[in-house]
Amino acid sequence: MTVLQRLFNFLSSYALATALLVLLFVYTLLGTLEQVEHGLYLSQLKYFESVVITQIDLGACLRALNFPTGDMKLPVLLPGGYTVMALFCLNIIVGGVIRIRKKPRTIGVVISHFSMAFMILAGGVSMHTKIEGNLSLLEGQTDDQFVSVDSRVVEIEQVEPAAAGGKRKVLVISDSQFSDLAPDGSSGKARQFTSAELPFDLTLQNYAPNAQIKRDDGADGRRDVVDGYFIQALPKDPEHGQNMPALHAIAKNKKTGETQQGILWLRAAAPWTVKMEEKTYTIDLTRRSWVLPFAVKLEKATREFHPGTQRPRKFESIVTKLQDGKEERKEIKMNEPLRTNGFTLFQHQMMSGEDLKRTENASVFQVVSNPADQWPLWSCIAVAFGLLLHFSMMLARNVGWNEWLVAGIVVGVVSAYFILALVKMY
Repeated sequence: MTVLQRLFNFLSSYALATALLVLLFVYTLLGTLEQVEHGLYLSQLKYFESVVITQIDLGACLRALNFPTGDMKLPVLLPGGYTVMALFCLNIIVGGVIRIRKKPRTIGVVISHFSMAFMILAGGVSMHTKIEGNLSLLEGQTDDQFVSVDSRVVEIEQVEPAAAGGKRKVLVISDSQFSDLAPDGSSGKARQFTSAELPFDLTLQNYAPNAQIKRDDGADGRRDVVDGYFIQALPKDPEHGQNMPALHAIAKNKKTGETQQGILWLRAAAPWTVKMEEKTYTIDLTRRSWVLPFAVKLEKATREFHPGTQRPRKFESIVTKLQDGKEERKEIKMNEPLRTNGFTLFQHQMMSGEDLKRTENASVFQVVSNPADQWPLWSCIAVAFGLLLHFSMMLARNVGWNEWLVAGIVVGVVSAYFILALVKMY
């Protein structure tokens, strides 16, 4: 048996499928326990979006089960959830689609396996291409921009003299270009960015994912002080979106070599201002934002809780969609999002005027653009169709009926009911 044959047999084996399913079960258990201390977001990154897992926090898992214990970190080397799902998808394709015997009686099994592989593929496409952020509105307010919860960018904008036509022109540096720029003492701590539209080069360095800006008293002889302040790195906040990153920036004049230094901080009251070549620029570390192809106006926000609790009973927003001079009135409710123009707006959060010390209520929408949004739905439908076809044929075979006739009747009836349900839904 050749190496390729051995590899093919391994990738299509039940043993590999069983091992991968066991790993997914273990990761789900560990992720559920660790999220008590580390938060849902970090646990999800560690166990389900990683290529490799190098550590398990046994202490956090035991404390989540009410076993008092100290700090216990177990070093491991395991395939991460991303790797496991990729292998599982390959196993389904090789074993359940390619290797399986192709005959009329196995058509339902082939359809089901192919659909499961497509479902996993949908998760990968969603992970790599999905855009997600929040749109917050007060009653009567209109906006067409939503901001990311965890993605940061550095924005450079010329403010004087103003751009022709009054249109903003912003140069953007994605966080993927500076998030690895650790403080002094680590490699790869600085990176220079240049643009033909700017009279200076910008160097970013000493990135801290979570930080406070402190006044320097001169006692430590720090070299990273800017205008009497320095970046104090803090431990990462496990709650998703609560970290306040900061980094150093150096603007160097391309002609004279003159430099200006500043500190960029997400919580800064105003951007850093740079003046060069009789022009004024602002440089700001901010949340990444996107512009919708339409505007949303919040007309009314209504919320209700179950009596005596803070569990939401009804969160409902009445909005007006504004696009190309047309107005459309829409309702966004819990589990009933607005889907339009390739975007989905979910009812995410709601705040009363009393909470905000205002007269208007406020609503927060989670805005998602995901090209694979409906793929899991259609995959589940195809899996159900394949299993229904397979089991109805097996039933007919065991009782001595015409299996194709029985399968056709069962699938036809179920499909008719499904189509009627879709018509009523939409």
